[in-house]
Amino acid sequence: MLCSLADLHATSGTCALCGLVMEALLRRWGPGQWSTADEYVEWAKNAPGLDASLQIYLFSFLFAEDRYGGAKTPPSPPNHYQNKALTRPAFRLGVALRGPSDENIPYLDHAGDIQLLSTNSLIYGSRASFLGRIINPDRANIQLAREWIDECEQGHGDLCETAGRGDDVAYTRTAPRNLRVINVNSMCLVLLPAEAKYVALSYCWAQSTRHFTTTTSNVAGLQACGGISGVWDELPGTIQDAIGCVREIGREFLWVDALCIIQDDNKDKEEQILQMDRVYDNALLTIIPAPPAAESSSRYDGLPGYRPDRQPSQAMARIQGLELCTTHIDVEQATSTSPWNYTSLDFSGASALQKAAVLH
Repeated sequence: MLCSLADLHATSGTCALCGLVMEALLRRWGPGQWSTADEYVEWAKNAPGLDASLQIYLFSFLFAEDRYGGAKTPPSPPNHYQNKALTRPAFRLGVALRGPSDENIPYLDHAGDIQLLSTNSLIYGSRASFLGRIINPDRANIQLAREWIDECEQGHGDLCETAGRGDDVAYTRTAPRNLRVINVNSMCLVLLPAEAKYVALSYCWAQSTRHFTTTTSNVAGLQACGGISGVWDELPGTIQDAIGCVREIGREFLWVDALCIIQDDNKDKEEQILQMDRVYDNALLTIIPAPPAAESSSRYDGLPGYRPDRQPSQAMARIQGLELCTTHIDVEQATSTSPWNYTSLDFSGASALQKAAVLH
């Protein structure tokens, strides 16, 4: 046990650790939940089963494992004990709260996260990619995302292809047929070449005032080289940003339902909608725009963080020679407060997403 919530609040201005723990509590559910420590303490006083004597506990938990020190394959010949020694665990510091009854309350069992910064990786002995980083206040690090995708493709093998399905579930992926995609280099609609990889976009149409779609009257023009450039100003900002993002991560093809399905052709719509699960299931990556809760009530037309207008909420402190930081909210938290949520994928749920890049 660290201290009570009241004591934490009182000393958060003078104690670096207390201040960081308080910031971790405030940021757990995003900046829209509580703006100040005063608001958080007031909430705790009035929440069912809680009061100002709420106790703070710190615990460590395994967040990830750096297998083989970054090598893509285990050393040869295989050696169980050697391989185990080469696997370095990456831990985070969790914050838990307990009320007067000491009853477990799920959303308080893990009420905040603190992580060692990557600048301390040499001290800790793990690769920097498994530790915390200071978020760019201006724009998402697309180059880092590209490196993650490349590492996944080259080093993870089948691990990511069956994620979330369970080891005992037999599964065979079926590729979508006659899939129309955007070639982001020639800026036109094309049929996806055999074995080619593509990125998908899953977004909320209502977030934009522009609703350009492919129809029987314009599809021929959009299939001509540069055809999409000719209607650029009519495209929603989310699609514009997605095209730029796909280029930046070094990919060629993007699937967007508004453009890749002929919206007034019932036969084409039926064929494509019936295989929507395959579209997301086979995508190399699905881009999901999840604007912060404060912006969800108004129209946010674009990929959050892609344009230089993001407002990340993060705190850091140096404690006994170690640099620590609060973590960003996770995928579940980001999507639950945004117009996009997992119910958008009602054809098969979140399991259809093999890999997702959530821009928040």
